[in-house]
Amino acid sequence: MLARNGTQVLLAVPWALAQLVAEQRRAPRPLGTLRTVVSVGTPLPRTLVPRIRATLCERLVNEWGMTELGGGTATAVDDPDDWPALSMGRAMPGVELRLEPAGGGTSHLFVRSPAACLATAERDTGRLRWSSASTDGWYATGDLVDDDGRGGLRFRGRAADRVKGSDSQLIPVQDVEDELRDHPRVRDAALVGYPDPEHSELPCAVVVPEDADDPPTLAELRAYLTSRGMTEWYQPSRLELLPELPRTHLGKVDKRTLRARAAGAAAT
Repeated sequence: MLARNGTQVLLAVPWALAQLVAEQRRAPRPLGTLRTVVSVGTPLPRTLVPRIRATLCERLVNEWGMTELGGGTATAVDDPDDWPALSMGRAMPGVELRLEPAGGGTSHLFVRSPAACLATAERDTGRLRWSSASTDGWYATGDLVDDDGRGGLRFRGRAADRVKGSDSQLIPVQDVEDELRDHPRVRDAALVGYPDPEHSELPCAVVVPEDADDPPTLAELRAYLTSRGMTEWYQPSRLELLPELPRTHLGKVDKRTLRARAAGAAAT
């Protein structure tokens, strides 16, 4: 479809972009008209960035937004090549951002925008959960961010997905996931917390191995993370192996399912 219709700008979630990269490598099509790829919906894995640039299009933008808000922030095409995986960019025109400390060097992100919905309601009861009128338009995104060092923001995860670790300090989930995906025997990975009687919560790595018959062990992954300079208390204390990560209809990793799986496995 991209080749046949002469598509110029493609917006897609990283999961779909990875599939397109694989298909384009398998059977190349002429994509000379494609001038910009925009990654949306979920954090862009670091290892996917060079593959998108080499296979689909050199110009790559990472955009952050929400169904309730539309577009919120975006990187620029003249940012450094690896920046789409490191930053969610700067506020788009007309978008206001507010940060409130969340601990661990991160902040809760609030957004006010002309594109924001007027209210959100519970699906079954119709009861209002949030309204623009009662908050002066500020919407609590539920996302944790910090400074990207170039005038923008870096996504650090969903507040609901935070993992405290053995010393109750927040673990940078996305950083650990990026490092795990760089392991040569790991195709995909996610980090979730599971309850522990002694430490309240510990991190579990859920990994899709490149070779199901020869998966990496927890000890191997921890040694690899150590070799990459990652402190021990960031590292997973449990490993779960899956053939694929469960995803929502938007292509986001379903971490609620993974947390329940890790908790159930740890309990038994």
